[in-house]
Amino acid sequence: AASADAPGALTDRYNAGALEKSGFCIPQEVPPYSWLKRGAPDPGNRYNIRPGRHWDGVDRSNGFEREMFRAKAAQRSRDAQAREWAQSDM
Repeated sequence: AASADAPGALTDRYNAGALEKSGFCIPQEVPPYSWLKRGAPDPGNRYNIRPGRHWDGVDRSNGFEREMFRAKAAQRSRDAQAREWAQSDM
């Protein structure tokens, strides 16, 4: 829900005809190929930005962060399992 004080879209605040004539175009709608329109789950990112107007949802990384988070999760899992095993006979 948008706040009453929040500014509207650029096309609401500026002369849309002049913007279009100059070639300056900022899309204000969510494109049909977006993750939001397709209903597919969005790929997570460290900034928790959902795909939409500001990000198209394409993962352009080299996979380092994904592997780093996967390794950290595996390490936490191993640590928890080792802790449970060490305390199992207490």
